[in-house]
Amino acid sequence: MDNKYIYLKNLNQSEREIEATFLAIKDFAQHDVSGIDETVAEILNIDKEIRYEMQENNKNRSKFSYRIAWCRTYLKTNGLIDNEKRGYWTLTEEGDKWTSLFKNKNKLINNNKIVNSFRLEYICVINKDNKILETNFFNNEFINKDCSYTILIGKNGSGKSTLLRALSQIFLVMTKNEEHIPLNNSDLDYSYYELTYYLNKKKYTIMINNEKGKFRIEYYCMSKKISFKDIVYPDRMLAISNIVNDRYMFSGNKRYKYLGSRGSSNGYFIGDFEKKAADHLKNIIENKKEIELKKALIIIGYDEIYLSSVEKNINKNSIGDVVLKKKNLFLKLENLSSGEKYMVGLVLSIISESLASNIILLDEPENSLHPNWQTNLMFQLDKIMKEIQRVCHFVIATHSPALLTSLPSNNSSVIISESHLEDNKNTYLYRFIEYSPYAWSIESILYQVFEMRTSRNYFVEQDLIVLINYLKKPTDLTQEIKNSFERLSKIVLSDHDPLSLLLQNVERHIIDIEGIGHDT
Repeated sequence: MDNKYIYLKNLNQSEREIEATFLAIKDFAQHDVSGIDETVAEILNIDKEIRYEMQENNKNRSKFSYRIAWCRTYLKTNGLIDNEKRGYWTLTEEGDKWTSLFKNKNKLINNNKIVNSFRLEYICVINKDNKILETNFFNNEFINKDCSYTILIGKNGSGKSTLLRALSQIFLVMTKNEEHIPLNNSDLDYSYYELTYYLNKKKYTIMINNEKGKFRIEYYCMSKKISFKDIVYPDRMLAISNIVNDRYMFSGNKRYKYLGSRGSSNGYFIGDFEKKAADHLKNIIENKKEIELKKALIIIGYDEIYLSSVEKNINKNSIGDVVLKKKNLFLKLENLSSGEKYMVGLVLSIISESLASNIILLDEPENSLHPNWQTNLMFQLDKIMKEIQRVCHFVIATHSPALLTSLPSNNSSVIISESHLEDNKNTYLYRFIEYSPYAWSIESILYQVFEMRTSRNYFVEQDLIVLINYLKKPTDLTQEIKNSFERLSKIVLSDHDPLSLLLQNVERHIIDIEGIGHDT
């Protein structure tokens, strides 16, 4: 190996081969496949036996040649080389700027020691000419140092889980590319993904194109295009769920962690909770996070956790008996109720796997939780994250109005998702609730946020009073009157229902004044 390339010895195999492939084109002006392969072999001093060892399933191509072909694909995916003319590889304008990719390796791995703020900003997913989904995560520019929370609500099939899956796919592809792992068609459902986020108040955008398995990834910082080496990622994405049919990506890596109920990509195994709890507890002990764990457990109502049996069995398959203390009761981990297991498992997952900056996905966390526990969940999560000093953006899909009652008012958003079919193409639409439901009653949230109308609801009664008073003594048509009319009009009624007759009467007044009616 030429002394000029002695630094290659300090790289791992995939980095060495990617670097040598780049250098073969950059320094040695090799452009055809055979010339690139030969030059890479010379740079890395690959002996002939290894150079020509054939693949078991393809006797026409060597293992070495297959790996270098993947290196070219990797460099093309990241916009450094291209083959506009089939079989002829050249540097792109971006690639021409670089003399080496891995000589200064410290830029490649992002270990954020100090994270002041992190927040997701925008996501867009397109399949060919059909926009699947597009939304901001907040409707303002404010970024604070606390955790952020985005709540997704909507009917079944309205796009909540689709958005969570899209986030998991983007992050998995980002991190596979960072670790030089080949990308597959199965990594993405659609042809184009875009994600924007703020990290330490810098705005980053990632655009992923996938045309028939040919990936292209572009990176931007503060709207300026940057190299794949200069992108800064959040440290972790945790995909958490206790439902058996979650739609997260199952495979994981250094940054993306699947923490759902499935024991395989399409299967669920009873007893998985104990195994995952054991893994988390071992990880917590090995990384000296026991104090953080105990603080978090106190917040959800447990006075103590006894880990001596785990410490004794840290290198064995068994963790022994893990015991929790709650109001002078001693409870074995395995004997907890389903709701208790979910809450303890959620805490274990977060303490074990979260780092300085995180995206945490929760799919229907209300499952197995008593309504009182649902009401306290957001308050408890926010308190835990402040206690353990993590910066996170939670994206939570839920059907529970109780979750919204303790949603932090200054750093949260609520988005309603809807499915829309046009020209036989399905797309998902998202709109913000323009006010915070913090401390509202569940009745109020059901009526004004979930738009669930029932004739026995207190807030329905209030709207009725507004309209009846208006009909008794017509005055100016105020916005309050129009809002009450709009809300009540969404209740499904028979033509002979007295409420229907009342609404028809109000509508006639609106038509007389404004010349327009309500679509029914």
